Amino acid sequence: RETNSFDFTARPGQKVQENLPNDPLSFVKLFLTDELIDQIVSQTNAYAEQRIVEAENNATANNTTLGDHSKFKLWKPTTRDEIHKLLGLLLLQGMIHKPTLRDYWTTDAVFSTPIFSAIMGRCRFEHLLSFLHFNDNTQAPSRTDPNRDRLHKIRPLLDHLEQKFQEVYTPEAAICIDESLILWKGRLLFRQYIPNKRKRFGVKLYALCESSTGYMYKFRVYTGRDDPNHDLDTDIQNDVPVAELLSSEKIVMWLVKPLLDQGYSVYTDNFYTSTKLANLLLSKKTHLTGTVRANRIPERLKNQSVPKGEIYTISNEDHENILYTKFHDKKDIHLLTTEHPNELEKAKDTTKPTTVLAYNKWMGGVDMVDKLIEPYDATRKTIKWYRKVAVHMMQVATLNAHILYKKAGGSQAYAGFLREVIAGLLFPDPELETADDVIVPRNENLIRLSERHFPVLLGLTESDYQARHRCRVCKRKYNRRKMVMYFCPRCPTQPGL
Repeated sequence: RETNSFDFTARPGQKVQENLPNDPLSFVKLFLTDELIDQIVSQTNAYAEQRIVEAENNATANNTTLGDHSKFKLWKPTTRDEIHKLLGLLLLQGMIHKPTLRDYWTTDAVFSTPIFSAIMGRCRFEHLLSFLHFNDNTQAPSRTDPNRDRLHKIRPLLDHLEQKFQEVYTPEAAICIDESLILWKGRLLFRQYIPNKRKRFGVKLYALCESSTGYMYKFRVYTGRDDPNHDLDTDIQNDVPVAELLSSEKIVMWLVKPLLDQGYSVYTDNFYTSTKLANLLLSKKTHLTGTVRANRIPERLKNQSVPKGEIYTISNEDHENILYTKFHDKKDIHLLTTEHPNELEKAKDTTKPTTVLAYNKWMGGVDMVDKLIEPYDATRKTIKWYRKVAVHMMQVATLNAHILYKKAGGSQAYAGFLREVIAGLLFPDPELETADDVIVPRNENLIRLSERHFPVLLGLTESDYQARHRCRVCKRKYNRRKMVMYFCPRCPTQPGL
């Protein structure tokens, strides 16, 4: 059997703003744009006003008044800068884990993190979280409507991110499709149970990712088999026989639609892989490789006994470019490929089929996303499922931004990248020291608020005027130049005080 190959005609890489400054926050703003933040500001303020009117009407009906410390009485309209700070604090909570939300504002000397109270009061943070909204609540469909959009609460956010993920970057030739799970154990119509996932219960996400980096190119939130909006027939190309496809095959065709006819190699697990899907993708100049369930392979391969370490392969009777492989390691493994040859290769101390090695190498893109986000997961327990999905997807946006940052020559790992992003969101404008043209790094503001600092004498004589430092406080507070003999050795720029 000869391997079938297609020329890879796509142009992988970043598609917009190639001269982007090598600043982490600039990459994040490719996805979390000012347009999106303004939408959140607008809908949050609108939702708060609706809730305030409802609360006042309820109070009037019950012959009571709103308390002076009620969140409805204390509410003030939010702004773009404040939503940036809210997002920065949410991401920071993913890096600094504490048992409860209020622990971040504790004044206990052992557990305190003063950066939170320095940026925003606890009550204001809780009020913003309470009213945080992404879509017009007055247009929300009735819960009794069977045709309602179950993702109405976060539809603008999901549509915006899906569009930006595809606009900004084109993935390399090897891509993979798999499920991701956002932890949710509360009551929810479309909550899923996936036993082989670490979280097991939650909101399921179908994702297409670049295999080498984990860049999430396209995704779809699963909302239930009976959801009319889950019907993908109208979203797949017209020349595809959708009526004959399984729902899992439709998902693959929907996800890979923008990348068809360009020579891509798709890797899937046994939930998606089938002969019908392989034939369909071949007709679109796209390869498929993946594990396949035993009930989807020819009977003679299924019944064939294979000794450990050996393989048995057959070609499809109707399409010779589809190769089925049965390999026995610790158990029988069935694979299907339209790309790789029928060969064994050395792998450490053993030999394995080329198809198995390719699958192991290129199938982990979606799991890579979960692995990278897990240590810095910013989602918290809440009664609002849509808030958890929204925070998770915005964190995926930061991970995609980090991948672009690394491809542009950035050197920081994801943790360092996140620190810079958080500092940029909390302190939007770096301060310029005009006398010496020294840019104060954003992380200096974080250090100043989160560590203990003491002024230290330079150890100069009164005649060493030129070696003195310029007073940062006098410049900021009074716009006055003054040279001083004290400085802070803990701050990165060691400013005069």
